[in-house]
Amino acid sequence: MGDFTLSQAVWVVCAFVFGVACTLVISSETREAYVNARAERNYVVYGGGPRAPSIRAVEDTVLGQSGSLDSTSASITATTSLGQRQPAKMQKYGFYLHVYNQAAAVMYQVKQIKQYFPGSPIYVMSDGGDRFDGLCQKEGCTFKLCPPANDRWHPWPFLNRFYEAAVALNAEYIIMLEPDNTIHRSILHPPTHDAGGLYDENPHFSRELVAHAEAIAHKIKPEFNWSYTGSGLAGGSYFRRAAILDAFSDDVIASIDWAYYMQKDSKRVFSSDFAMPIALAERGYTYAPWAEIRQVEPTEDRMTHQPKEAAIQHYGRGVAGGKPTYNLRLESWQEEALIAEPLAMHRFWGSNCQLCYNLTAYKEVWGSDDCTNRHPYTYAPGVMTDGFSVKKPPSKPFYPIAK
Repeated sequence: MGDFTLSQAVWVVCAFVFGVACTLVISSETREAYVNARAERNYVVYGGGPRAPSIRAVEDTVLGQSGSLDSTSASITATTSLGQRQPAKMQKYGFYLHVYNQAAAVMYQVKQIKQYFPGSPIYVMSDGGDRFDGLCQKEGCTFKLCPPANDRWHPWPFLNRFYEAAVALNAEYIIMLEPDNTIHRSILHPPTHDAGGLYDENPHFSRELVAHAEAIAHKIKPEFNWSYTGSGLAGGSYFRRAAILDAFSDDVIASIDWAYYMQKDSKRVFSSDFAMPIALAERGYTYAPWAEIRQVEPTEDRMTHQPKEAAIQHYGRGVAGGKPTYNLRLESWQEEALIAEPLAMHRFWGSNCQLCYNLTAYKEVWGSDDCTNRHPYTYAPGVMTDGFSVKKPPSKPFYPIAK
């Protein structure tokens, strides 16, 4: 190797200094562009005019106090899951937040979970509503934005999304929360079944319907007995992760004769609170009321089976003053900056229609079967009650359905 001259040494030093300077400039410009874009996109006005905080302030809010901008943060898109890395050790409980809006309620729940269940993974799924990627980036949860499907009334997207959450959550049991749940303490009464939920007052499934599901389950578990035949698997319910990964898979849900169950019951079988018990029963999984969730109603004096106190509460529509979490408001622009309003496309196509699901229309509008069952479903003649032609959209938002 030849001698290393003074001029060569000077050249190396200059190149190094110039390279560092360029790197710093590019990094600074990239960071500022990213934060500005996030700040502009995330301004959601709740009872006041838009604010213009500093770059540093928004960066602290959106990215956290570390000040780092990694590749995950830089590649955020509307439908990308982002947030926490799964812990190496499986946790007892993971939390699946099924949401649409009520941003303050979702933020409250994430904070309560972190307080009472430290280390438990959290997965937030929005059904075409508000976007919580900023919140999850800050709080260490996972966020998934799905196309609007009013999935509460359509088990194919609803259960597919729950299944995907269970895949992501490294926990023995998954607790599903809805924005009207409040969380008051840790769990003192561990799960005793494959799933557990509310004591509710809805009519139980008929003996004929139950016998049909039991006959299907007996092919897998000959001794299975569908003992508790109510519903109650609403927000605050727990589910064994292994049961979700079996009973809520695309293939299993596609094999269910939903038309039979509707004939023997009513259209409520397509609602998530009733669809999940059917799906679990056909695979031989048990569920029952759980002592850690309490239903709050104006008629509590008649609900003698309710626990007097519980870790999680669920509220009926008639509660005086309204559901407590629905009265919450974001308290500062820092909190507002963590939430983004729905995409314009989602606002246009969104609807509260029931029994209006169609896979062909779903893929035509959204470009894929992401967030829904990959198998098509055709309603029985005369069952479909809502929907419009995809080719001729009406003047107001609706959920797509091909006639």
